[in-house]
Amino acid sequence: MPGGTHAAGSSSSLRGLALVAVVGVMAAAVSAGLWWTRQDEPPAASSSCTDQSLSVAVPAALAEVATTAAAALSDDCRTLTVDTREASEVADAAASGDPLPDLWLTDAPWTLTGLAEQGVQTEVVAAAVASSPVLLVGGPAAASAPTWGDELAAGVVALPDPASDPVGTLALSAPQAEEEQVGRSDDETKQLLVPLAQGYAELRADDVTADTSLDTLTASSTRVVATSEQSYLESRRGNDLLQMVTPGTGAPLLQYSLVTPADADQAVAQAAADLAAWFASGPGDQGLADARLRRGDGSMVVSRGARRVDLLPAPSAEQVLTDLRTWQVLSVPSSVLGVFDVSGSMDELEGAQTRAQLAAGVVSAGLDAFPDSARVGLWAFSIDLGGPGQDWRVMQPVRRLDETVEGVSQRDLLKSSAATLPDITTGGTGLYDTTLAAYRQALKDYDANYANSVILLTDGANDDPGSISLSRLLDRLEELRDPQRPVRIIGLAISEDADFAALRKIARATGGKAYRAADPATIGAVFNEAISSR
Repeated sequence: MPGGTHAAGSSSSLRGLALVAVVGVMAAAVSAGLWWTRQDEPPAASSSCTDQSLSVAVPAALAEVATTAAAALSDDCRTLTVDTREASEVADAAASGDPLPDLWLTDAPWTLTGLAEQGVQTEVVAAAVASSPVLLVGGPAAASAPTWGDELAAGVVALPDPASDPVGTLALSAPQAEEEQVGRSDDETKQLLVPLAQGYAELRADDVTADTSLDTLTASSTRVVATSEQSYLESRRGNDLLQMVTPGTGAPLLQYSLVTPADADQAVAQAAADLAAWFASGPGDQGLADARLRRGDGSMVVSRGARRVDLLPAPSAEQVLTDLRTWQVLSVPSSVLGVFDVSGSMDELEGAQTRAQLAAGVVSAGLDAFPDSARVGLWAFSIDLGGPGQDWRVMQPVRRLDETVEGVSQRDLLKSSAATLPDITTGGTGLYDTTLAAYRQALKDYDANYANSVILLTDGANDDPGSISLSRLLDRLEELRDPQRPVRIIGLAISEDADFAALRKIARATGGKAYRAADPATIGAVFNEAISSR
């Protein structure tokens, strides 16, 4: 019996151990199953999780895919909200002191260099998460030129404004990017672009914008439009007449960079890393394909009608900014009030000519460089030149150069008036009162379609005993300055006798700049530099 009792006890113990083992295995299986399931689901909200809303600024061309990405990356702990804003709008706001968005997908990465120069620091998380080549597109009658330089110089290309549209910016930079291929110099490239820029200036002066719509291209149209491949593919669905006429030298690549503020916190940094990873994933590829975009490196996900294109070398940020500054000078028409010193010291000889004669020559040469759409006026000043208590004389008010007065063009009137400057030199230098009066007049003459400025040339220091003081002048200029109606004073000091320090303070009070021609013989070159800085 004892043996039987032992055998029965052992069997019971084994059954108990087996039951425990089965329960343990089931528990482990259930636990493992729950763990696996939770890996595919968003983490459950916890008491330590607070919903954080993060802004994602994107240009309109990327809004569709960015919205898909934001939905995929939002959960109980964070919400990504897409804000459709073009790069120029975001950059302008940041430069004015507004905070950067938490995440910024920008198609104009060169603006980051400009922002850094103004103290706005950013962090590039991914140099390119999406892209689209910049193409030239026309109808069946449109011809393709061998190079971008030839195409842009032909006068048939409708260009989005390079100052605000990255497609236009890259199209403008394309001639330089192809220079090595075609054996063209920088100077030759710039000369090719002058007619294009001046044509754009004419449109601006008349408050007209270039027609860059692909929808209006017809079978007989010879117009060519600079556009992104994305826009071309979308428009071709409704207009099968459209065709690429991009030069064989290649196409610039429009790339979308992912950027955060340099001081972004950990939550923003993590969201940025997740967004970059999403674009590099399968769902990201699908989103790009649906939006007719390419991967960041320019490779196609699927063709969707796109054709293989060679890509031009990417320009540096510094080169793009240089191109934009040149474009700004050439394409934005000028409204200039020239204010020239005719005090007695302007009679001093500098070589074979007096300072006044040199100044008159600068006016004449400068007028030849301005297109007809420019608005230019001329004042002269000394002390009481306009009568008792008025140091300035209006030689010609501001008018368009092609405007006529009694059958004589403004251009010719200005040249005739400038030629008389050496004949009216007299007295001292009424600089401060004249400056204030000229600035007030320029504000009154302000035209939003122009770059408005006062060019103030002097060879001396204010010596009018009855004039406003420098400190009071600076206060008044700052009070009158209106960011919505910008007018800048560009100071030009000729000779070592000029009060360059005062001129620099005057210019800075209006957002302008002062230049010095210590040798009056160099006044022409310095004047050209001053005009270019407007």
